[in-house]
Amino acid sequence: MGCGLASSVSACSRSMKVSIKGDDKEIQRQLKRLAKKAGLINDEFIDYAAGVAQRTVVRNVQPFGPPSKKGKPKELGEGAVKTSVHNAFQIVKNNYTGTDLVTGMSEMHQLHQRARNSRGRVGHKRANRPKVKYALFHTYLATVIAKVGKAKGGFADRNGELGNARIPKWVTRHDGAGTSSKSKSDNVAEWRFANNQSHTKDGYVMGASQLRGILQGQNKTLKKSLEGKLRKLGKL
Repeated sequence: MGCGLASSVSACSRSMKVSIKGDDKEIQRQLKRLAKKAGLINDEFIDYAAGVAQRTVVRNVQPFGPPSKKGKPKELGEGAVKTSVHNAFQIVKNNYTGTDLVTGMSEMHQLHQRARNSRGRVGHKRANRPKVKYALFHTYLATVIAKVGKAKGGFADRNGELGNARIPKWVTRHDGAGTSSKSKSDNVAEWRFANNQSHTKDGYVMGASQLRGILQGQNKTLKKSLEGKLRKLGKL
């Protein structure tokens, strides 16, 4: 099989899919030489290439990383959720008995979804916000915060074959957010990833066009990764 890296992206209403496979036509001679020097041939190279691509894609799904002056991705994601939920509801004392009091998680979820804008957030505190008691507010907030990283998790490897131990646990904990599998046809290995989180297709989270752009530049990213591996091995 070839030692190249070819990729494709498809998106529908419920998921976004990525395919990464070997293809000699898509690879530079220099990249093949580096892979051979690193001892990565055939399927081993496709596994390595898919792992590099996977880490790059995961890093570029909201909340973005790596860490910046603004904070770490997980902290930024949780902060955005807290602001959004606080903007959607007003916390009242336990003795409040008004008719506008929200009393259940399902109702909170529906009201929160209704208040979110096209970017998935509640941008400012609305007038006449629904009222909730302290305990219910924080129970709901905890359930929403627990979802941070789910869009990233849809592209994260669950079976460990790609050796991506560097993908943090707050991302890989969402093991039901997508699927990954490896197949072989006509002696060409192929990795497939399907992100089942529908909001990942939206541009503010990832979007198919941004994903295609990332993968189109993947040979350059892969070359840098191989050079780093060779330096560690003392072969460069």
